[in-house]
Amino acid sequence: MAQPKSADPKLIESEHSCEFEKDGHTVQVHITRMEYEKEWVLEVVDKHGTSTVWDDKFRTERMAWKEFLRTIEKEGIESVSGPVEKRQLHEIWKEQCEAAQDIKLRYGLQAAFDYVVTEKLLNFISAAADHPEFARELPRFVSEVRRMFTSEELRTHMARIEREQKAKSTSEDDKDETFSESSATVAARARQFAIIKELLTAQELGTS
Repeated sequence: MAQPKSADPKLIESEHSCEFEKDGHTVQVHITRMEYEKEWVLEVVDKHGTSTVWDDKFRTERMAWKEFLRTIEKEGIESVSGPVEKRQLHEIWKEQCEAAQDIKLRYGLQAAFDYVVTEKLLNFISAAADHPEFARELPRFVSEVRRMFTSEELRTHMARIEREQKAKSTSEDDKDETFSESSATVAARARQFAIIKELLTAQELGTS
């Protein structure tokens, strides 16, 4: 008997998702699928927040991970960690918000929130710490996200993500060391999440 589908299917993140570093380049590897889909999507995000998504989907998460390693071995990590054009610095967050709206229509509120907040905005804040161009665009990105969700939706889903992060941290010791994140990475992500929470729940936000 088929399991009934919920209104807002969750975005499932593979245990193979991780921070990957080679030859002085660091990227975030995301291997994900929607809750009721079988195939996995492979996405790599560099320090600029630029996303590379594979056109083909994968039957298993491990196949996606092996494809990532094959690409790095064959083409080099520079193939997914190249320089960002100046135009992209000002438009990438707009494209991501448009994509989030599509996700919201197709998969529901939670999937859209996880995509644009816990993935794209988190990466954008990380890039803003080192790149003034991103820092200047950050208030506009945050303002657009605040327009996409109600105050209640923001509070509800931020609280949910906090619970999920705590649950993830308690199980980190049981995770394969090959795919475990370093304590420094976990701590940095926690700080970035705290910044996101403050920006999204503040009563007023400047955009100048």
